[in-house]
This record gives sequence, C-alpha cells and structure tokens, in this order.
Amino acid sequence: MKQVWIHMGYPKCFSTSLQKAFFEKHPEITYGGIGVGDHLSFANSGLEFVFQSLLQHANKPYFERNFIEAKKIVDEFVNSASNTTVFSLETLVFPFSSLDFETITERIKLLFEGYDIHILLVIREQFDFLKSLYGEFLRMGYPETFSNFIQWVWAYRDRNFWELLNYPQVYDFLKQSFGDENIHLQFFENWKSNPEIEINASVSQLLGISNKNLPIWNDNPSLKKEEQANLLYVNQEFRRGMGEHVLFPYLNHLNRTSLVRLESGYSNEEVYENILTKRLALSKMSRIPQQPFEDFYKLRAPSDDILKRMKQEWKITNKQLMDELETVPKTYLS
Repeated sequence: MKQVWIHMGYPKCFSTSLQKAFFEKHPEITYGGIGVGDHLSFANSGLEFVFQSLLQHANKPYFERNFIEAKKIVDEFVNSASNTTVFSLETLVFPFSSLDFETITERIKLLFEGYDIHILLVIREQFDFLKSLYGEFLRMGYPETFSNFIQWVWAYRDRNFWELLNYPQVYDFLKQSFGDENIHLQFFENWKSNPEIEINASVSQLLGISNKNLPIWNDNPSLKKEEQANLLYVNQEFRRGMGEHVLFPYLNHLNRTSLVRLESGYSNEEVYENILTKRLALSKMSRIPQQPFEDFYKLRAPSDDILKRMKQEWKITNKQLMDELETVPKTYLS
C-alpha cells in the first residue's frame, strides 16, 4: 500500500516554512501543495479544487457529485509519484469554513482510500497560539481588540474553534480515524529555538528521507505589537475582509479554482479584492502615527477572568496529553 503524508496544521506553527522551505524543496518529496511555486497554488488545478473546495467547503450533494472526479485526481497524482508523496494545508485541522473538523477528516479518508495515510500535526501552547492567531486575524481585517477576541473565543465556543484547542481530544480522534501509529505529533516549542536544525532533523526522520539540511525561512513573520496596534486602528477605520460582511468570504482568493468551475462571473479584481485591501491596510499601518501598544494584550473584564478559566481547562487537557505522550514541553502546564 502506497504511503501518503498529509500535514494538516495547525496554522501559526511553521506551516508556511514547512510548505515553502521544506516540502517544496526536498528532492525526495513529490509535493502536491499548498505552496507550489507561490503561496496559493497546488501541483495542479485539480488538486487545488480537491483541497480548497471539496475538502473544506463543499456541501454534501456537491461533494458527492464531484467525488469520482476528485478521487481520480488524487489517484493520478499519488500513483505517478516516485518519491514520498506529501500534501499540506494547515486549515484541514483548523477550518475557516462551515464544515467541521470531523467532516473534513471523513472526506480525507474517502479521497485517500487505498493508501497508507500518515498525518503530521504541529501544535503550540494555547495562549501563545491565540496571540499569534489574533495577529493573523488582524491581517484579514478583524476590527476587534484582543480582549474582545478572547471573549468571543469563549462565548461562542459552541461553534468556533475552541474544541480544537483540546489537543488530546484532537489527537485521539485522529488516531481512531487513521490508526495510532499513523499520527505524528510535533511541538512548535521544540522547533522554535532553531527551526532550521529541528525541522530538517525531525521531519526528515518522520518521513524516512535524507536530512538535506535545507535552509528554513519564514515567509509570514508575525506582526510586532506596535504594528498590530496600528493595523487594528486601520481595520476599525476602514472595514475590509473579516470586518466587512459575512456573505462574501474574506479568504475568497482561495476559492479561485472552484469559482471558475462554478462559472461565478467574478472578475479577478473581485476574487483577489481581499488580497489588495490587505496590502493597502499593511501599507497604511506603517504610515499612520503610532497607536498605543504597551498594554496591547492587557485584558479587561470580563476577558481577564475568562482567560483564567481557559487556562484552567488547558492545564487539565494538556496534562492528559502529557500522560499519553510524556514528551510535552513544560510550558503546556505553566
């Protein structure tokens, strides 16, 4: 049975570095994407349709109508590969869609049926992850303070990504879905001190390929606090993306292949509008007077108490993960 590796995420855990600096560059990997040639593309438009539409967004009737074609696309790519086959998309475990993680996982099993599926999952201590994710939300036009963001995560945990921060729950679900020996958990903190050495060594060993000591770089560095403060001001003054409306996706450029298939009639300017407005916002961020940032992450009521409750829950679940793995960095219990 042919082996296939799928890096599912999490976002803000060296995902872009893995895609652009390791998976795409390693000579012993046949890489399907995302990040082939640029930051958006897959190895072909068919795979982009499979990963960006069918796996993450398509409703059940549309998925079923296109399943045979999609399975053929996957089979042709995997069977033509002479090296280790790898796919990567950090939003598979952390979907920005109406589909939940469990549905996406079931669709992966269907589309990759007949292969020995191995899952690479990289996690990050939850509060540090939320701070980094908040910065990414700001890039996408989010107009709320960090305090409001924390309150939203807690208040709407019945429908947002809160359950995905319960790492042993996610880990156990994936093991049940693909088998214990096929789920490979890595920690952001173990790579952070020296990404070039640690990523090359650990991922090469996992995939059973040579360690080529590839240069590892970060194409998507986190914004500094002073930059975030200015960008928050820009987002509040000039609504875009996440701060605009809910019917037109704030990541619409990722739908480009499916929009062509659906004969949507949208122009390139409309499809890539969020990219253009993000660039304008980042440019404006650097040109306006510096906004206050010393207490940028300071929480006000009720978010300060909410964070305490969050950390109590994370301490319990992280202890469960530590009991299971015995290799969890100590920061997960602090």
